[in-house]
Amino acid sequence: MNSYNYMNMAWGLLDEVLNAFEQDVQSAPLLREWRPRINAWESDQALVLEAELPGVEPGQVEVGIEGDVLTLQGKPDQSDKRPQFGRQLKLPFAVEVDAVKAAFANGILTLTLPKAAAAQRRLIAVDAA
Repeated sequence: MNSYNYMNMAWGLLDEVLNAFEQDVQSAPLLREWRPRINAWESDQALVLEAELPGVEPGQVEVGIEGDVLTLQGKPDQSDKRPQFGRQLKLPFAVEVDAVKAAFANGILTLTLPKAAAAQRRLIAVDAA
């Protein structure tokens, strides 16, 4: 075997390795789903969450609450090459599920989750003894 054949074999092996790597990377779960960035803050009455969803339409977003877990998920249209997205958050307190509000503008989903009455902060008067 001459050095030319060794080089062809080496290039062939390199091509196989790179092709296998490319297929593994394209099928990796991290590339099929992304996690939106979320900002959150709490007031005495509610928890407010802002999720960054650039390029997503309101109809592509699904928000659900089950117990103390908030789920945010969605999938762009079939014609869109972007991956699906999803995020689950454990809520720090009980919320009034029927009063939750969701608004979507300029790629930002804003969720306002009112605290359940039992979770709202109350001031207790302290009497002098």
